[in-house]
Order: sequence, then C-alpha cells, then structure tokens
Amino acid sequence: MLLRKFFLASLIFSLFFLFACSKDDDNRGAAKGNLKLEITDAPADDAEIEAVFVTVAEIEIDGEEVEGFNKTTIDLMLYQEGLTYLLADIALDARQYNRVSLVLDNESDAAGNSPGSYVLTTDGLKHALATSSQKIHLDHNFGIVQHAETHLVIDFDLRKTIKRSETGESKYAFVSSAQMNNSIRVVNASNAGTIVGNCNDMITDSDLIIVYAYHKGSFNKNVETQASSETNLLFSNAVNSATVDASGNYQLHFLEEGEYLLHFASYKRDDETGRLELNGSLELDLLTSGNLKAVQVDANANTTVNVLVTGLLPL
Repeated sequence: MLLRKFFLASLIFSLFFLFACSKDDDNRGAAKGNLKLEITDAPADDAEIEAVFVTVAEIEIDGEEVEGFNKTTIDLMLYQEGLTYLLADIALDARQYNRVSLVLDNESDAAGNSPGSYVLTTDGLKHALATSSQKIHLDHNFGIVQHAETHLVIDFDLRKTIKRSETGESKYAFVSSAQMNNSIRVVNASNAGTIVGNCNDMITDSDLIIVYAYHKGSFNKNVETQASSETNLLFSNAVNSATVDASGNYQLHFLEEGEYLLHFASYKRDDETGRLELNGSLELDLLTSGNLKAVQVDANANTTVNVLVTGLLPL
C-alpha cells in the first residue's frame, strides 16, 4: 500500500514537472515570423529642394520599441520611383498588429550633428524641419505568420509632410502631427502593384508634368486644384504622385490593388520667384487599352498607361 502511494505521488510530481517545463518551452519558443520594414518617398514638387534628411531614433510596433534598431539618418529624396531604404528586418511573434510608430529626432542626426531633420535647398542652406523630437503613429493592420515574411513599405510623401514656412529662420517645416499621421502611407508590398508609362507632350511648354493617382471615384477637380489652408498643397487627396521625366516616362509605385484615376497636371516656373506654379490640366488621348478613370492595378504586376497630350485646360 505504501509503495502504491509512493508510486502515485511520483507519477503526479513527474506529470506536474513535465507540464511546467512544457509551459516554459512554449513561452520561450513562441511562434515567430519576420517583418521587413522599408521606407520610400513620393517626390516633392518644390524645385528649390535638393534633399530632405530625416532622422529616425526609434521604431515601435504596437507601442513596443524594436530592439537592436540603431538611430538612422536618411535622405528620403534618394528613395523614389520604387527605390526603398531598409529600416528594419526583425523577428516578431506570429499574430496581428495594428500600428507602426516612428520616433524622429529632429535635434541631432545619427552622427550627432544638428539639426536631425532638415531640408537642404539648392543654394546649399539647411532648413531645420522642427525643434524637438516627435512620434508619428501609422495605423495599419498587418499579420505576422509563423516562418514567413511580411513586407511593409512606408511612403513618407514629402510633398504632403513638408510645408513652406514664411516666418522664422527656416523656410520649411513639418506639417502638424495630425496631418503627418494622415499623410504617410503604410503599404503591404505583397498586395501592391505599379503603374508605369509615357506621357508624350509635343504641344505645351510645361516646365514640369506631374501625374497624380487617385482611388477611382475620389477625384474632384474643384477641390484638388484649391490649395489647402495649412500647406498650400494642391492635389492633396492623391494616393501617390510622380514626375514625368525629360523622356516622358513616369512610375507610380506601391499602389494597393484596385482601380485608380490618373490626372496629369502642367507646371510652369515663375520668372520672379523661380517656383513652379500650376499651369493647368492636360487633355490626353490614351494610347494603351483601358480607361484613365479606372486603371486596374494588380498585386506584384505592372500596368502600362501611355498617353498623348492633345491640349491644356487652364485653371
């Protein structure tokens, strides 16, 4: 009888020990996946801007600081037309997440120089974008899958996040925190595609042509050609934009799957200020199949849209 009780006690203790060890192993070995986080930019439409340096001091995922991230200073204007800068490549618990946050150090850059975030103009001057650090919250639902990679791209979009400042020593400033949070996109690269094409203009004397992409049905010319009160920005609701180069080529990257309207705008340089001013909207003939008001973008695919300029619609 005594031997039987001893055997039962030993069995219970062994089972308890195995269960406890199993729980510890589960906690230590939680299922993991990988997050690849990159940053890109849509071009600024200010001809005086040579470069825009932004210093990222910390990255947070759902409020938790990413361990091992080193303070980084990036010239965002080097990462346009599909080029990206790798911010982080990290392992995360396999589950759903809701927010990516960037903590900017606007006082000092990665080398300890001041300022940390600034605009470099074509005359070689630095214009500090802010006087203190700030946190940008980017709400975006994404999942991390065990033994798989999730690839997110942050589109900083300089034309929406930077404004001219007519007061103070600096000519430029970041927009308000609320507008900053709403102006920066986070895109899952596996669900995104690209629109590429050529804009053949043999009629107008545009100094610059910019193509703007809108979600189908969201473009309102009367609204989009009126400058916003805070930033004096035109076409403020465009999802993405791209400049047309000297050969007429353009590229719109990291567009989520869906249908888009493309709007082409002409700009002329003001002789007195040297700034680009909106000259009008371009009348176009579509040279490829489809509809400029409903361009289909598919994941991991290029959609080609070639146009011929047939006229200029003044404001």
